[in-house]
Amino acid sequence: MEKIVADFIAKSTISLDKGVKRRIENFEKSRIILSNKRILVASKKDRIVIPLLKIFDVRKIDVPEDLKDLLEDSMKIAFVTNKHPTVVVIKGDGEKLNKFFYLLMKLLLRGRPVIYKHPAIKGGVVLNAPWKEGVLNVARGIIAIDGIKIKLSSIRDIRKEIRTVKNKEVEILNVSMMENGEATVSYFYVPDKRVLNLLGRYIGFEYAEIIKTVEKANLSKLEKQVLQAIYSGIAIDGLPEILGLEAADVHRVIYSLEQKKMIKNGKLTIYGEVAVSKYTEDINV
Repeated sequence: MEKIVADFIAKSTISLDKGVKRRIENFEKSRIILSNKRILVASKKDRIVIPLLKIFDVRKIDVPEDLKDLLEDSMKIAFVTNKHPTVVVIKGDGEKLNKFFYLLMKLLLRGRPVIYKHPAIKGGVVLNAPWKEGVLNVARGIIAIDGIKIKLSSIRDIRKEIRTVKNKEVEILNVSMMENGEATVSYFYVPDKRVLNLLGRYIGFEYAEIIKTVEKANLSKLEKQVLQAIYSGIAIDGLPEILGLEAADVHRVIYSLEQKKMIKNGKLTIYGEVAVSKYTEDINV
């Protein structure tokens, strides 16, 4: 039985029509209806029905903070029509699109079979973990497989690579995480390549938001060194001696890092931890 999951007003246009690129001139006011089987995008100009099983990519595109007053966030939905790719762009309120993204991804991913190793590597040690078969489920900010819950905010890196699964070389997702203060790596393989791509998008969504904050912070080399030192277990009071700086200079750096959301109460935040991982090669404490 078909059930409506979301119904809201936004703007839409088609950027790729059955494999042919279209010039985006105007976004039309549209009604967006999401059900458990399809998406309906209806405007005065177009009426587009998108079966969920035909969607192969979903991308959320955020507008920089300094342009929020002028532009709106958008989302691209790519699907197959008569064996050709078509892309619909929906533009609207950022929080509304975020909610729509999570609802859509839940419908696209829930109940899909997945083969996984979690964790495959823990604290730098490769574990002799077998590949397990499970069923995928998702909620806002979480993926779950057979009772195992992984917070998207714990993700530190995600990439595709080739691994041998059941005597066959296949493309999998290599996902690095920080769980309970310990670095882990897990592998996920979905036999349906379309679903694997969508799972990668979903896992990477929140990680991309974190990376955006880290890059926006524009950290100096000294700030990176301080983050690395704290990550290594050095107390803030011990930083002047380690870095060869005056205490007042170190406290200025700490204050700057707090303003940039890298440190809170003397400990690294999620953003600080990702910054250390991202900028390791730049740091020489």
